[in-house]
Amino acid sequence: MLMKIVLPIVAALCCWWLVLTYWKRRLKKQLTRAITGIAALPLNLIPDIAAGFARFVKDVHGKDLTSMDYYQQLDYVLKNLLRLWRPEISSYIHAPGSEDMGKGLTLLAAGAYLGELVRVRQTAQWKKNADDSMLPPYLEVTCTDDNVIPCNPFEMVLASVSEGKTVEAIGDLLLFESREIMDNYIRTFQSGNVYSPEEAEAFDRYVEKTFGKIRQVFHEKNSPGMHIDVYIIEPSEAYPAVRLLTCGMGARVMEIEEEFRKVCPDRLELMIDLPTDWPLEMESLRDERNFWPIRILKILARFPWDNETWLGFGHTIPWPEPFAENTKLTGVLLGLPAVNTLEESEIEVSPGKKVQIFQVIPIYQEEMDYKVENDADKLFELWGDSFSYVVDPQRKNGVTGA
Repeated sequence: MLMKIVLPIVAALCCWWLVLTYWKRRLKKQLTRAITGIAALPLNLIPDIAAGFARFVKDVHGKDLTSMDYYQQLDYVLKNLLRLWRPEISSYIHAPGSEDMGKGLTLLAAGAYLGELVRVRQTAQWKKNADDSMLPPYLEVTCTDDNVIPCNPFEMVLASVSEGKTVEAIGDLLLFESREIMDNYIRTFQSGNVYSPEEAEAFDRYVEKTFGKIRQVFHEKNSPGMHIDVYIIEPSEAYPAVRLLTCGMGARVMEIEEEFRKVCPDRLELMIDLPTDWPLEMESLRDERNFWPIRILKILARFPWDNETWLGFGHTIPWPEPFAENTKLTGVLLGLPAVNTLEESEIEVSPGKKVQIFQVIPIYQEEMDYKVENDADKLFELWGDSFSYVVDPQRKNGVTGA
């Protein structure tokens, strides 16, 4: 009798799990297609796509966006992103590859519409990131003092869907509701998100004294949210590896949970070590197999503010897929860099303003699972003293031995 009751329940749960798994995988594929489509979106099509989105919402959902005020439009679009999808949208939105985007087409159209809300109210132009063709278009908004800052509606839409950050995304965009609000924001942004010339000079002196000669700097031309450069540091006899180091992340303070504030640094820069023969010429970096260490540094440097969190020693950050086609590394662990003393991993760029350097260590999924189940120290013990920070895309997996 009991089995007659239990078996149908188990069968129903299994069916529900299969449906949920299929739905999640399908949504992930559509989101991936949306990200690719948004990155490839021609800028001249964005106003027409935005207008088509407004017509679609009015005709199919019965909502006239233009009759709402600025906040109401943002609120409605971001809170209903996935509910807004209907197959009919394909007849309103004409973009390259739109026929294969599914629900992703709604995200593309919504991002275009929200960006146009900003553009028609401010002095702004759509731009693409010259350093990375896979980043979505963004707006360059000109302030009253001719300074320019970025606004990233597509990134906010994607964050809203993938991370459920609706309210936060609305808050960011609302900064551009009026010229006064925007100018106040710019003054705060400029004073808090970049090093002063004196701090930048102190940072450079520290790098060359502690790690080695700076061979080259990848200057970020378009800087969404904060300015992040990447230093290439020459190998030395003491440490025969090329080191990549961010510069700019530490200009902004992370919001650390109160219980950890006394023991965890609130300003960071990030470093990753590469073999001396790693291709770092501009032409070589067009290949993702060479570029991914720089990409993850730039993403991680903004991670605390894009995700309203903080980073500390032993933290792991998963990636949705391996970093490149020639590796199965699919996440990172943060540790201390290879220096002689703990003090050498920290720099005081100005009185009372200390910045901690953390090492970015690419890891396998099994290693991440092991660290989560145990702790970072146990993972380091598992690797042993012979473990090298220098990136090897094909290195041995510390957990499986493969």
